[in-house]
Amino acid sequence: MPFQLQDELPGGSKTAEDEDVGLVTSALAGVYTGLWNIPKGFFSLGAELMDLGFGTESAASVEKFFDDLNPFDDEAEARLSGKLTQAIAQIAPLGIYGFAKGAQMGSKVARDLAKKAVVARRTGKSFGMLNFGRKIAKTGMGVAGAGAAEAIVADEDIGTLADMLEGTSLEGAAVTMMDRETREGRSEAYRRLMNRIKFGTEGAMFNLGLIGAGKGIKKLRTPSVEPLSRYSDNPLVKELQKTVLYGAKPEGVGNKAIFEAGRLAQDEVSAVIRTTTEIGQDLTKAINKLMPSVEKNYLQQTGRAMDKEGAKKASDVFQKNILDDVKKLLTLKPTDNTLTDAAKENAKKVLGERSKLARLADRQLIRKLEVEADQLLKKEQTLKNEIATQPGGIASREQEASLKKLRTQIVNNTKKLNDSNKAVQSIKEFDRQGGGIFTESSYNFKNNPVYKRIEDAVKLAGGKMQEGQVLGRGGGIADVIFNVRSGIDNMSARLLNRNMTEEIANILNDQIGTYMTTSYRLHLDMGLLAKHKPTGQDLIKAQKSRFEQLVKDPKNINRTRESLDIQAKKDVARFVKNKGLEQIPSDKLKAKNGDLKQYVSPVTKTEIENIKLDSRILKPKELEEWQRIVAGEITDPRYNFYDTVLKQARLNANAKYLNNVYDMLSKGKNKQIFTQDDMIQRFGEKAVLNEQINPNLFRRVQAGVDEISGMSPFEGLYLRAPVYDAVFDVSNNLFKGNGLLGQFYQYGILAPKGVAQISKTILSVLTHARNFVSAGAFAMANGIILPGQQFTTLFADAGLTKDSQRSLIGIAKDLTAKRVVGGIPANEVREISELLSKYGVTGTQVEANVMKQNVGNVINNTDQAAAETLGATLSPDKFGKVLRKSREIYGKLEDAYVAEDDFWKILTWGVERARHKGALESYGVNADNFNKVLAGDANALATITKDGKNYGRQVQEFLQKSLTRNYDPNAKQFLGPYEEMFTEVAANITRNNVPNYAYIGRFGRALRLSPFGNFIAFPLEVIRTGNNVLEQSIKEIKSGIPEVTAIGYKRLFGFGFTTTALPVGLTAGFKAKNDVTNEEMDALRRFVPPWSQNSTLLPVGRDKNGYLKYVDFSYANAYDILLRPFNAVVNELSKGEATEDSLMKALGTGITEATLDLTKPFTSESIFTERFVDSTLRQGIGKSGKRIWSGSDDTFVKIAKGVKHIAESFEPGSLAQLQRISDSVTGKTDTYGRSFNFADEIKSLAGFRVQNVDPERGMIYKSTNFGKNLKGAENLFTGTLLKGGRVSPEEILNTYKYSEQRRFEVLKEMYQDIEAARTLGMSNNQIKAKVKRRGISEKVFKDLMRGQYNPRRVSDFFIARTAQINNNLNAETGEDVPNPYIEARPFLNEIRRQNIRIDLLTGELNIPDFDEPEETIDPLGTIQTPPLNTSPINTNIINAQSQNVGSTLPANFASLPTEEKIKLLEDRGIRIG
Repeated sequence: MPFQLQDELPGGSKTAEDEDVGLVTSALAGVYTGLWNIPKGFFSLGAELMDLGFGTESAASVEKFFDDLNPFDDEAEARLSGKLTQAIAQIAPLGIYGFAKGAQMGSKVARDLAKKAVVARRTGKSFGMLNFGRKIAKTGMGVAGAGAAEAIVADEDIGTLADMLEGTSLEGAAVTMMDRETREGRSEAYRRLMNRIKFGTEGAMFNLGLIGAGKGIKKLRTPSVEPLSRYSDNPLVKELQKTVLYGAKPEGVGNKAIFEAGRLAQDEVSAVIRTTTEIGQDLTKAINKLMPSVEKNYLQQTGRAMDKEGAKKASDVFQKNILDDVKKLLTLKPTDNTLTDAAKENAKKVLGERSKLARLADRQLIRKLEVEADQLLKKEQTLKNEIATQPGGIASREQEASLKKLRTQIVNNTKKLNDSNKAVQSIKEFDRQGGGIFTESSYNFKNNPVYKRIEDAVKLAGGKMQEGQVLGRGGGIADVIFNVRSGIDNMSARLLNRNMTEEIANILNDQIGTYMTTSYRLHLDMGLLAKHKPTGQDLIKAQKSRFEQLVKDPKNINRTRESLDIQAKKDVARFVKNKGLEQIPSDKLKAKNGDLKQYVSPVTKTEIENIKLDSRILKPKELEEWQRIVAGEITDPRYNFYDTVLKQARLNANAKYLNNVYDMLSKGKNKQIFTQDDMIQRFGEKAVLNEQINPNLFRRVQAGVDEISGMSPFEGLYLRAPVYDAVFDVSNNLFKGNGLLGQFYQYGILAPKGVAQISKTILSVLTHARNFVSAGAFAMANGIILPGQQFTTLFADAGLTKDSQRSLIGIAKDLTAKRVVGGIPANEVREISELLSKYGVTGTQVEANVMKQNVGNVINNTDQAAAETLGATLSPDKFGKVLRKSREIYGKLEDAYVAEDDFWKILTWGVERARHKGALESYGVNADNFNKVLAGDANALATITKDGKNYGRQVQEFLQKSLTRNYDPNAKQFLGPYEEMFTEVAANITRNNVPNYAYIGRFGRALRLSPFGNFIAFPLEVIRTGNNVLEQSIKEIKSGIPEVTAIGYKRLFGFGFTTTALPVGLTAGFKAKNDVTNEEMDALRRFVPPWSQNSTLLPVGRDKNGYLKYVDFSYANAYDILLRPFNAVVNELSKGEATEDSLMKALGTGITEATLDLTKPFTSESIFTERFVDSTLRQGIGKSGKRIWSGSDDTFVKIAKGVKHIAESFEPGSLAQLQRISDSVTGKTDTYGRSFNFADEIKSLAGFRVQNVDPERGMIYKSTNFGKNLKGAENLFTGTLLKGGRVSPEEILNTYKYSEQRRFEVLKEMYQDIEAARTLGMSNNQIKAKVKRRGISEKVFKDLMRGQYNPRRVSDFFIARTAQINNNLNAETGEDVPNPYIEARPFLNEIRRQNIRIDLLTGELNIPDFDEPEETIDPLGTIQTPPLNTSPINTNIINAQSQNVGSTLPANFASLPTEEKIKLLEDRGIRIG
């Protein structure tokens, strides 16, 4: 009977006798009984040893004595909770004591072995085994001690895990399975003692497994402080290191610091993408606002009131003119740009100084100065030592001169090094301040003629240039122009903080106020269906232009026009094929003032690409005219702005990332960077120069070439191989898309898998509702929705905006709902949006990102969406318009799916920020001292006080543990402004306590690439973050800071409430409201789909037949993955209680079920794969047994049905739901004859679908399965023995036993279903109609309905066939082997006799062991049976038979003829022949 937590509450599904025993009473009684059984174990052990020696039977009496004295035995046995606490209290104390004593002895042995190993090493002897013994001594002896102690308190009622193998084909291998057949005298004592040994042995192995699993889980989940030092030389082990041992962690083979620095770089780019897209859309919206007025003016001026087409053309012209003028305004020549003279002068000065500082802060320069400093100091010391050895220690004149020169060089070197280190700190300070210097006062747009032309056009259309009081904080065209120009210029200013050649720095500085890249459609990645293809006319024009260019080239003076024409066509074709990505020779590079024409190779950072530094975007390059024709130049300023800033941002983020990581790895105990001299010293000059260093140990970072040289601080240096992979994000992705295999797998397997998942999620209204509700569970689990200060943050003032007070919920709505339907307002909220993206809070919804990776470019990606939204693509044809509209709709739905997750993450982040900021500021942390507190400055720490007590060290330690991004652990400094520090504290909690796609390790991403599993990343993240919530709670509680401790307790309460109290409370509430008993809930679980059997089910009413209706709450419970294993274990424990199985047997079965349940998301076929396999490999039979087509269908019909079956995997989930709603309104039934209730179906749109349990339909399926399984169980006996080979009597006997055990389980399972159907309201007649099916005999059916089991008689066919096979074999071999059935028959009959009319609910089979064969004689001396010459026969089996039936035999039995004797015995269950 499945167990539910509410069963343990008073009034649960217990017997009437147990009703008065409450949960707490039973649990406490269990504790008392368990402790009471410890001395009982000692005394009974002594009695068993005495029984073994003297043949007495005192052990049972001793146990009875103790049981009689225990006043709480019955209460402990009354409930499952009592049995569990009894087992724990009985085993744990002695087990812990035994482990401690064993470990203590093991430690002594380990110390002795260590001493011997040291001696062995010194003497040159082998010490490997000694070292191995030292490592395992403590744990091994501790485990052995615990096992020995647990054997003392062994209990057959508790049992062993091996008990779960009873009745299975593995029973023979279950060496620790309890022997429960009682005997007498020494045999009984021996049995008891052996059971103790089995219990202790299994306990020791179980403890060892727990220790190993605990250490393994801890290693897998604990973030790495130190990266992996090297890879194994074995390729298989190396892949295991990457994928399994370190693959579960987001940081992989690196460490947390490297990972977080990399994520910060990527998320900074994501923030820029979000902001630039919003600004580009602002311009679209600003122009669109003017369109009605433009069209109206056109109609008034022309007098054509009905000329809508003309009005539309007029508005199109207006839009094009505005966009062209905006582009001109943004790309003026430097002499004409809109910067004020003061801004130009200031920019030249500040940015010039910054670029000089950046070159001084070059890490390669610093490294060179540090090496030089070491060399100078060594030379100085050598010279001093030389002088000291001379008479009187007096230096010669030459030595004095050398010493003076050295000291001058040291002083100069020290000054340079100090200047460089100061430059590093200055650059970090610039970064901390944001790096931008261009504000509203930097520009003078209004005096520019192009700006005036735009302004006049806007005024004519009745619009305003500026919408807000502050320029840039509105959605007007002037606001957009300022945001675009200042956005590019400030990003250029940030880039000048990075080290680059003086030439590029000067070019970049000169282009301030006018710089913007030019992009080309040929380079856009628009997916398979929308690639840019030059028109035939474009190709002809390009070929002509190239031909004319070749003709003018003096080098071609001797070539014919025909050959030049052929070359021109080839050049154009090659350019189109390669997308122009070949390197442009350096002599073709031209710097131009004004309108920049440049060709750049795309710079992207994805999970399967390396970190790239490409400063070529900063150096103007020019395409030839013929190249521009076919490349398709993009002139729309919206996309030009997006593309420009995105490229700048990627370069800036990656350069900053590499500098920060270099600083982390180049110093202190984490040093992972080595020079060529270091390598030569270690491996020798030859190995290094010839590049013969083992790549599993170290890898060299190649030096840059041309203009990108010098930007990476790692150039020419060596990193440990795993660190290299971590820093440069190296990933060996087999299906990266290269080659035929990669393309097939990407678009033939992964893309359909992703599309099928999308159709059931993003395209389903029902799933959107569930997504929103389930995401709220993570906020609730972190304790943010609790009364207190957080309510002020949520509903009143979040403290995040300066212009006005805004609630956190209001801000979250702007950042999510408004983002989806219109756009984020151009005010402070947009700045919060950029901050949240930068710190990895938003845009990290797990399933959406996984699906995006799976579909690749088939549906949509960020660049495609931006290109279409911001005007980068041409006006499409009819198909293109449909494709664009489809992408637009899908993009909105996808963004909504992400926004539903973002809403709760924003609330979580905002509350965490407010409460941690408030807590720490109450102790004196502020903008002036926060970095001093982090660094441990004594004066700063002294000011961190409250109520007269100092908390400086506690606050310092808590802050250091709470910061990862933008934090330098070596310098102990936060690299951002004060307010951003609390942003990171809160973001760090949110990233780690709420599922986040970025934190899925290599292992999870590898699973994504498999055809198995649906949304496998999400359960992995729930497990990771659930553990982190508990760890964060503990960290806060133990912080030593009272206000932070209170936050920890709130979090712990929130987690407990969300994961346990909420589902239990909801279930209890719905049961009470709808008058549903626990027995009905138990019955319900037997008729719900398999995936709901361990779910939280809420009964919501009954249908017209009185059958239950329910909601599977687990769909909306994000933490269900954590609860299901627990539910599976407890359900099996409860089943074991009902059937009187041993506790450990039930526990073992429960753990097995829990493990299978936990692994289902990772091992089951994906939606698409399952249907594809159904239609191909499974030949039209579904996984559940449902037929896709009939075997009599012709080939084409089978193909059509198979294709339809596969296509249904792409059907949006909403369609089926909408169909049900429609049917509920019209009264129609579905193909199965089911009708639907409108009130129930409409609720599903809110994420809670009401489902009807249909036991009548369920019994059809169950009875079909029952018939198949019963036949299978019976065939276990006949199928294996009638193949025609020689079989022995023991094979017949053992096969019959196994077959009947399986048959009993099948009957038992079916009867439990029958009882459940009765509980749910089915009548016996209804049940009979469903269960009585062809193939089920009348006797079996009647026994089943009565709940009785009777062993099957051996069929006449089996008897005859066995005799025939035996006779044939005897004839073939000339042997005279007796019929094996005749020898086994009496023992088969004994099995049948002992198992007549067994209760199918509570009964168990009684299968005797036949151990000692001997000739057996009927007690009346009239019937003899031949001996069974095998080991598995009991000595007194026939005597036992005769004694049991002797009292019913007639008095004249001895004088009766043999035939009558046989008949009488067979009537009593003993068949003789």
